[in-house]
Amino acid sequence: MDAGYAQRTSAIILAGGDGSRLAPLTRKIAGYNVPKQFCSLFGEETLLAQTRRRVSLSISHERTVTVLSRHHRRFYSPLLSKTSAANLAIQPSNRGTW
Repeated sequence: MDAGYAQRTSAIILAGGDGSRLAPLTRKIAGYNVPKQFCSLFGEETLLAQTRRRVSLSISHERTVTVLSRHHRRFYSPLLSKTSAANLAIQPSNRGTW
């Protein structure tokens, strides 16, 4: 990868889903209903934190937008408190990605 790649490339992280297919597993792990992106399935970090960390290896935080659903605010607020509002796209509700 050339040195200018991160300056020319942006990322969009889709994290607005409800995680309904994995709901039984995430409920068992967390003890309550939580969308999978806000659950720590592997290790201590949530899936969203792991994804953001991997993306940041090649794309700066300033060039990364995370798409979220407003009704998940209680889950993402603590995780993204230091993220600029310009890098968050908050949907009024889950819009689906398929």
